[in-house]
Amino acid sequence: MLETLEAWGGFILVLIFLSFLIASLFIWVGAKIARINNSTLKKAFLASITVSFITYIMTVLLSALPIISTILCYFIGLFLALFAIKIVFNTTLRQAFLVWIFNIVAQILAVIIGASLFIGGIRYLIKII
Repeated sequence: MLETLEAWGGFILVLIFLSFLIASLFIWVGAKIARINNSTLKKAFLASITVSFITYIMTVLLSALPIISTILCYFIGLFLALFAIKIVFNTTLRQAFLVWIFNIVAQILAVIIGASLFIGGIRYLIKII
């Protein structure tokens, strides 16, 4: 049983890293399209971690409240993420907005991939038990 829990912990860490990696690539592409000077993968990775942290914290902070406030906090987190992108890339709000759109696409894609992998892992775990 302990081995299974350790495997799940490693699996979750891989999913988190994968979501940061996907978001970083999308943010980097968005930064290139927005013609942000000195946009590097390192800055994109930093932006993806910052943006994810802000979005998740805002969602979790008020998750005890009714569903509408949780959804509202998620969108407030996305809005704050726009300013985080602006700060990380030291750019204009207009360019940050374009990168932010790529971030939203990346977040949706990461959730879909993560959920697919998680569901596959659960099916595998059920077969073991």
